[in-house]
Amino acid sequence: MSEKNIFQSQYLETDVEVSGVEDLLEKIAEICLKNNICEDKTELIKKIKEREELTSTGFENGIAIPHTRFKDIKKSAVLFIRLKKGIDWKAMDGNVSDKFFCILVPENENVGDEHLKILGILANKLLDDKFINILSTEKNKNNLFKTINNIFNDEDKKETPKVVESTNSKKDFYVAVSACTFGLAHTYLAEQKLIKFAKENDFEIKVETHGARGDQNIITEEDLKKAKGVLIAVDKNLDLKHIKHENIYRTRTIDAIKNTDKCFEILKGNIKINKTKASIDNFFKLKLHQSASFAAGKTYNIIRLFALIIAIMVFAYKINDESKFLIDSLNLLKYLAIPGIPLIAAFLTFSFTKSEGTASAVGGSLFAITVYKNINYFNNDLIKPIASIGIMGAIIITLFAVLYHLYIYKLNSKIFAKNRKLNGGFKWFLQIMLVMLVLVIVFYSFDSISFANNFLFEHIIKLDNDHWWFRTIMATMFFALMVTDMGGPLNKWAITFSALFFIDSFAISPLNPWMTPLTAQVIAISTPGIAIWVRGLILKNKLTSKELELSKTAGKQGFNGISEGALWTLEKYKWKAYLSNYILALYCGFIIGIFHIQTFGGYNNILGVFFGFSTDNFLQLCGFDLPSFNIGFLILTLSSPIFGGIISTLALRNSNENKVKNEKRIQKI
Repeated sequence: MSEKNIFQSQYLETDVEVSGVEDLLEKIAEICLKNNICEDKTELIKKIKEREELTSTGFENGIAIPHTRFKDIKKSAVLFIRLKKGIDWKAMDGNVSDKFFCILVPENENVGDEHLKILGILANKLLDDKFINILSTEKNKNNLFKTINNIFNDEDKKETPKVVESTNSKKDFYVAVSACTFGLAHTYLAEQKLIKFAKENDFEIKVETHGARGDQNIITEEDLKKAKGVLIAVDKNLDLKHIKHENIYRTRTIDAIKNTDKCFEILKGNIKINKTKASIDNFFKLKLHQSASFAAGKTYNIIRLFALIIAIMVFAYKINDESKFLIDSLNLLKYLAIPGIPLIAAFLTFSFTKSEGTASAVGGSLFAITVYKNINYFNNDLIKPIASIGIMGAIIITLFAVLYHLYIYKLNSKIFAKNRKLNGGFKWFLQIMLVMLVLVIVFYSFDSISFANNFLFEHIIKLDNDHWWFRTIMATMFFALMVTDMGGPLNKWAITFSALFFIDSFAISPLNPWMTPLTAQVIAISTPGIAIWVRGLILKNKLTSKELELSKTAGKQGFNGISEGALWTLEKYKWKAYLSNYILALYCGFIIGIFHIQTFGGYNNILGVFFGFSTDNFLQLCGFDLPSFNIGFLILTLSSPIFGGIISTLALRNSNENKVKNEKRIQKI
């Protein structure tokens, strides 16, 4: 078989055993490395994960199509992996997935390339019940390969379903547009699902696609005149000015695949919805999906950069504590809380309500009162210790807004359930009322809440400065939250709140912010993965080759600040892995508490050492009257992976180790 073939026998694996998602991704990366498809395993796994975060590629009948497109992929390839036991891939039907087609395409490859045209054929076949049955039941690997390979032959390309053009038929005629983010699986699955649904329900459809095969089946004015409705299922920005029709329903490709019948019931008028509101909701959903991974990574890096700037300024201030410029600069930075706290309140509100209107009402109202109060303080020469209502105020206002959204809005919907116009109109009135209520509450409680917030953080900072046990408890708690689900909700909330506490405490005490939670989460991102790598070194002769490879990957990702590399241990060893992580949390918390380590992490450990906030004054211990570098942070980053590696070596044991050991002895003999 030519090297140009997109599907080859070595790309197919059956009866594969994996412990979970991470293990499967490692398997995909191994096949790619072995067959010179992609040499950068870490980046490949990262890109596939980023695609899954946008929308799950788990479909029906146990089939999933993870896919990606980036520069380090050397050639187009389709892999097929069938698992012995299915895993949770967040499939649209809620079932586990055990059959995986992985589509890999170079970023710079011509979109009109023949290889990419084949992807449409694959999408069509995945809706064929007979084909799916063969994928599930065929035990002979050669026969399975032939079945899959046949769909990529020239003979099969001719069988691609023809797109229905508008005709003089008496059947109803609809048009649709399909386009997903990468232009691969979802685009063509949606196309084929719509064509199949039209055939089953005795109407005609023309589907315009914008994907890897280019822009095809463009809808004309003649099509629009004859069409009874237009379904636009897109996950990216497209110029669709040529689509003008009185009956348009906009949604995502995943909804067009999963809820095809509902989409057409809406177009037919059998399900009544506010299409304008649905379009706006879909727009924001699309934007949030597209920016979720980017925003999380960039926000974290912005906070680290902000902390780095502050750390360098504090370090410089310790050398020259009479510098008016440094003192004024640090005092000025704290006023970033004026826009910062309202933004935090808005994001928290949206996290719980998923309502852009409610979040905007909270953020806008809080910002307006905050600006007014600060102008008033300056005009009257009043001394104000902080510039905002603080995290405490943001949480209180968020709680009020969430309760208002849950109960007042729902009550409105019940009262006007039969009258949609009154329901919609009164909802706008309730939105205005929310703005007014937030304005009133914040205006009259601003001083009290900001004073309480100030009082709380001042005492927390004092406790943190004076007592090692308090630092130990806080650091242990945040470290434990980080390692409980490694990349999951608890992990993300721990990162979020550690950063918020740092920012708010800095607004109160610029020269002495509360850094213990941020320090703990920085250490917790890297240490577990590196500890698993150390375990791999210790148990080198006792682990399977697969687990050794996973251990190396965990270490590499740990060094790169990715905590998910050790996630497979939670899936495989369960309570033993949790116990190991919590013991590691106690150790790191104790070291942070004893040495009073305060660091933003830096963009590498060197910056963390020299521009941390630690006050252990190592240089002064050596007789130099100079500010210290962060010796505590250095000790922690060197010792914690070793300690964690020893603990995980003792805790993460299974019955297979003796078997592996015996097999290796036999091989040596």
